[in-house]
Amino acid sequence: MSSSRIDRLAADFWQFSVERYEQPAMKQTCLTLQDKYGLSVNMLLFCLWQGEQRQVLTAEFFANDIAAFERMNREVLIPFRQQRRSDKQQNAAWLRSTVLKVELDLERQLQRELINAVATSRHVQRATQAAPALISLGNYLRHQGLALDEALLGEIKMLLSKAE
Repeated sequence: MSSSRIDRLAADFWQFSVERYEQPAMKQTCLTLQDKYGLSVNMLLFCLWQGEQRQVLTAEFFANDIAAFERMNREVLIPFRQQRRSDKQQNAAWLRSTVLKVELDLERQLQRELINAVATSRHVQRATQAAPALISLGNYLRHQGLALDEALLGEIKMLLSKAE
């Protein structure tokens, strides 16, 4: 896949993410899934976006193709976010704004990693069944070692209902 195509897809995914995340119920659901279950908001939104593209992220995709994304998320974004949150009351508004901009730039880079992963993967399938986003989300939850209890199922249902 060409660099310009990856740039275009990354921009499309970013726009999709911003539009969905601006919805208060979607934002709250994403943050609950992030803070309570350790899930990546970017990956949740990516599963939804891929579902809209009629693509399924397989278990093999999560097992084999997202190491760079996971490493950057774990080693860069999560510690940065934790620092921003802990410093929230201590920093002036202009500094919080600057730090948030940097965090959003990191989020965008992570999203580009996901686009790259899909572009080079043999483990993404064209959806032949209904609810490709739900299938991808299920594969992601299993990859994270999460059992689908009633509370988590409720959050996933909320996420899917707000994505429409």
